[in-house]
Amino acid sequence: MKALIPFPAVLAVAALLTPPACLFAGADSCPGLWRSLQISTVAGGIADIVSLPDGTLVVGLKAGGLRLYGRTAGGTYSWRSITADRGGPLASNKVTCLALFLGDLWVGTQDAGIRILDGVTGSWSDINTANSALPSNSINHLTPVKADPSIAKPQTTDETLWASTTAGAAFYHYVSVGVLRGWTWTVTDSSDGLPDNHVYDTAVQFRSGERYTWFGLSQQLVRWDGRTFVSYAPNVGGANSGVDTAERIMVDASNRVWFAAVDIVAGVRPGRGGGGAP
Repeated sequence: MKALIPFPAVLAVAALLTPPACLFAGADSCPGLWRSLQISTVAGGIADIVSLPDGTLVVGLKAGGLRLYGRTAGGTYSWRSITADRGGPLASNKVTCLALFLGDLWVGTQDAGIRILDGVTGSWSDINTANSALPSNSINHLTPVKADPSIAKPQTTDETLWASTTAGAAFYHYVSVGVLRGWTWTVTDSSDGLPDNHVYDTAVQFRSGERYTWFGLSQQLVRWDGRTFVSYAPNVGGANSGVDTAERIMVDASNRVWFAAVDIVAGVRPGRGGGGAP
């Protein structure tokens, strides 16, 4: 069983089902009216969903590429597919995660790195182990991070992104040092002190002037302040056993850290981070 503790007001929930898969869409306040959107010819179920700035819903399928649900020229809504089949723009149909970063759609895959759709030009580009410092082509999750709130006038170059992979976590950020200017990757893995290279998810928490990066690993959460790694067992509180892996992490609007875990039991509470156990 997987549980997320807690989760904000639901906007959309993707049911991770075998074919035929469906989406349940509802209001952003409860009670709301719900309806089901069926996705035909789905292979492997739904991996992730994200909404584009124009309102188009993008669904990542575990073995079927992308499905986009948006308004047509006639004003109706319909589905269309983007795949790797027959010379399609994707590098792989095995989609694991989706993210919007600086207006572009990032598509993480199980075996082909990251494919990026430019939100302005509509062109596609690749990031993989062959053309970048990305440590693995197997992407577990993509986490866009807004600029540090302590920055008075943040620029787009102050935003960053973490790619959680099977061979460490990769930090995508802008560098401006001397003549060196541009976006680059910095990898954090066991050689830096991370307990395990298989990173399921990453989240960033800004608190008391510090930047804390949280990594979801097998059987533990790890907090990193840029200097020291601190490990926590997800079964915090002592009496809560049975929690195996923190597969998803998030920081809510109140700056609290939450995680979605496998085999979680009642009583596990969220962590505030930044000093002490979660």
